[in-house]
Amino acid sequence: MVNETNEVDSLKNPLDTNLEVWILDNDQRLHTSYKKILNLRYRTRFFFSLEEFADSFYKESYKCSFLIAELILKDGNFLDFLGKLKNKGFFKVPTFIISSVDDLDVMRFCFKEGVIDYLTKPFKPNELLIKIENIFKKEDSKPLTYEGQERDVTINGKQVKNLTLKQLQVLSLFLKSPVRCVNRKDILKKVWGSTSVHPKTVDVHLYNLRRKLNPIGFQINSKGPGRWALVQKEALKNPENFLS
Repeated sequence: MVNETNEVDSLKNPLDTNLEVWILDNDQRLHTSYKKILNLRYRTRFFFSLEEFADSFYKESYKCSFLIAELILKDGNFLDFLGKLKNKGFFKVPTFIISSVDDLDVMRFCFKEGVIDYLTKPFKPNELLIKIENIFKKEDSKPLTYEGQERDVTINGKQVKNLTLKQLQVLSLFLKSPVRCVNRKDILKKVWGSTSVHPKTVDVHLYNLRRKLNPIGFQINSKGPGRWALVQKEALKNPENFLS
């Protein structure tokens, strides 16, 4: 349960609602509490089981900016599931465990598996908000600086040749994203900064980047207005069962 004694006093200035937090917990009461804490700042999506989460994650992982998960669920243990995803190279979403399990060895194992933070229930709403904000701010503050006009980049052992500086910066945004997804606002902010550019500039650079990525088996897919995901063609052709 959530400790409701402290008011969520930092909800007056909503953050970027393009950020979507997924919550995996089979406690309906907590879903209500999470909505109260997070919905003014982030979009939220809820799952009651590993099976339900796995199905959505495979189809729409690019939408998940951050995951909050309970360890013990009705159809299995989240850490076992996380290990399977990691072994297949799919799981790179920042993950926060909020669990009723209060065990030092379990916590150590979670951090070893790449979990970025761990809270035990009951937790304080403000504490959760601050931790999530700091994670997003840390990612957003990373600078993009490169030297030279053209560069070669290797992705999964395959080389992309003769990238211009802007193409390299845009590609870097995709690779830095935990779910390989970026939006127009991020590209303009991180690549061009305060420089005013034509509205179609981003589209032109994405088009040229697509042409260079396609021969090595990667493509940039539209995921709605002003949002794109970098995906590997082979992964699209050969879907895997995350629960197997």
